[in-house]
Amino acid sequence: MARAEDGRARELGASVAGRGLPSGRFLAWALALSAASLVLGCGQPAATSAQPSVAPTATASPVTPTSQPGSNQRSAPRPAGNSTRSIPAPPSLIGLGVPAPDRVRIPSINVDSPLVLLDRNPDGTIQLPPDPGKPGWYRRGVAPGDLGTAVIMGDVGSASVPGVFSRLSSIRSGDEIRIQRTDGSELLFVAQRSLAFSPSAFPAAEVYRGGGGPGLRLFTCGATAAPGGSPTTEDVVVFATLSG
Repeated sequence: MARAEDGRARELGASVAGRGLPSGRFLAWALALSAASLVLGCGQPAATSAQPSVAPTATASPVTPTSQPGSNQRSAPRPAGNSTRSIPAPPSLIGLGVPAPDRVRIPSINVDSPLVLLDRNPDGTIQLPPDPGKPGWYRRGVAPGDLGTAVIMGDVGSASVPGVFSRLSSIRSGDEIRIQRTDGSELLFVAQRSLAFSPSAFPAAEVYRGGGGPGLRLFTCGATAAPGGSPTTEDVVVFATLSG
């Protein structure tokens, strides 16, 4: 059952203090997203005669992990009933060479999983994780802890096989998101708010703009369930900032 109003924001708490319009390369990020006629809303094409993918603002320089996140895990086939939609990818940026993420822990929704690497589809959307039980990090963007907005995507799954982010919409302001990196270090991000939006109206500028420091976005498509257990068509993003 879809929500009564597409694009309705679900605020979990106050936005990050001082979070405003981006500057520098963050502004370039937002401008590139708003100016390009890219694929909008979890893989749904924009209503235009031409649908070019996002033009990157800088040449990509993906972080190269010392060992690929989740490389010791074989990806299982995607069970029937899982979401096949994705979201528009942010423009590729040159990172600062910080260690790549290897694992994500979200105690409030019982997530503790290795991360797989996600790339970019030809249509400009982010690849979906091949295994609904494992989330993935978008490797052409920045790594968590780098300046900019890092992206991690997980599957909502199906009624019979819940995905790793099946409870993403339950995250509340102040919930911890811990990112383990390939060098053994760990970063603590804190959830600030979430946003539910229609697949046809992906709020790219709001989602991908920076706030002056390292940010993290957690995504899933069709992330909530109605009281009767039927999945909705709303997509959910959680906004988080680096603690400390």
